[in-house]
Amino acid sequence: MRGIAMRLLSVARRRVRLRLAMGRSPARRRRGASSVHAAAAGAQWNRPRTRGRTASRRPGVMRRMKRTLGVTALLAAAAVVAGSCYSCAAKKAVAREAAAAVRDPATGIIAGAEPLTLPGSPARACLLVHGWLGSRNDLGDLPARLNARGLTVRAMLLPGHGTTPYDLEKVKADEFMQAVRGEYRALRATHEDVTVIGFSIGGALATLLAAEEAPERLVLVAPYFDVTYKLYYVLPAPVWNEVLKPFTRFVVRSDAFLGTNRREVKKQILAYRGVPTAAVTELCAIGARARAPETLAKVTAPVLVLQSMQDHAASYKATKAAFARFGGARKEFVTLPRSNHLIFWDRDAEEALRAIEEFVGAAADGPAPRK
Repeated sequence: MRGIAMRLLSVARRRVRLRLAMGRSPARRRRGASSVHAAAAGAQWNRPRTRGRTASRRPGVMRRMKRTLGVTALLAAAAVVAGSCYSCAAKKAVAREAAAAVRDPATGIIAGAEPLTLPGSPARACLLVHGWLGSRNDLGDLPARLNARGLTVRAMLLPGHGTTPYDLEKVKADEFMQAVRGEYRALRATHEDVTVIGFSIGGALATLLAAEEAPERLVLVAPYFDVTYKLYYVLPAPVWNEVLKPFTRFVVRSDAFLGTNRREVKKQILAYRGVPTAAVTELCAIGARARAPETLAKVTAPVLVLQSMQDHAASYKATKAAFARFGGARKEFVTLPRSNHLIFWDRDAEEALRAIEEFVGAAADGPAPRK
C-alpha cells in the first residue's frame, strides 16, 4: 500500500509541476494522457507542417506572377500596335494637309503665310515674330495697324513654318534664334528705333533677342515660357511628347485645339494641324532658355506683356514669373479676360491692339534716344 501511495504522490507532484510550468488547467490536461509527450510531439509535428504550408503557397504565388506578367505584356503589345496605327494615320493626315494647301509654286510658302514688309518711317520700325506652327496670320490686323501709324513693319517667317510640317521637323532651336537675330540686325542697319513684338514662341525668341541686343521696346503677346498644365494631362506635356516620340513622328490636332474662343474664325487661321514631335522638343528648349533667370535679368528694354489667364497653350503663371524677373525699370502687364491663346483672333483683340499702339507710339513721335 505504501508503494502505491508513493507512486500516486509522485504522479501528483509531476502534474502540479507541469501545470505551473505551462499554466494549463486540470480540465485541459485531461485531454491527453501525457502532456510532455504531447507537447514534444506537437512541436515535432508543427515544424514540417509550416514548411509544407510555405511550400504549398509557392505554386500560387508563381501563378499570380505569371498572370501579371502576361497581362503586362499584352498591354505593352496593345500600346505598340495602337501607337503604330496612330502613327500611320497621323502621317496620312499630314500628307493630306500638305497636298491641300494653296501655295506659291516658286517658294512653296502657303498663301497668306508669306513674310511681309510694309514700308513706313525711315527712322522707326517694328519686327514682328509669329507663333509656333503659324505665320504672320497669327498677328491679325497688327501689321496694318502699326503701319497706319507711319511705322515700317516687318513680319518675318520663322524657319520650317508656312510650308509643311515636314520642314518644321528638321529645324533646331538655334536656327530659329539665328533667323530672328538676322531679321533684327537687318532692320537695325536702316532704322534708328526698332521695336520687337513677339507672339507665343515668337515672344520667347524676342526675349532671347532682347537679352542680347538693345531694342527700344519689347512687346510680348501670350509669350511661351512654359506649357499650361492641366490636371487631366497627368504628366506634363513635354514628358508626354518624349514618351510618344519613339512611336510617332506627328501628333494631329483638330480645329477644337486652336486657341481662340471665337469658333467662327477658326477656319481663317493658318497653322499646321500636324505637329512634329521632334519640333516639340526644340520648342521646349527655347522656352527653357527664355525663362532662365540670367536671361530675364539682361532684358532692360521697356516691356509690355499681354496675356489671358485662360490661355490653354502658354502658361500664364510662367509668364507672370518671367515678368517679375525682367531687369528693366519700365514694365507693364495687361491681363486679357475673354481670350484664349490666339489673342489677335479672339474677343480681346481690339483691346490688345490699342495697348500695343499706345506703347509703341507713332512715327511722328520720332525715334527714342539710343541707350
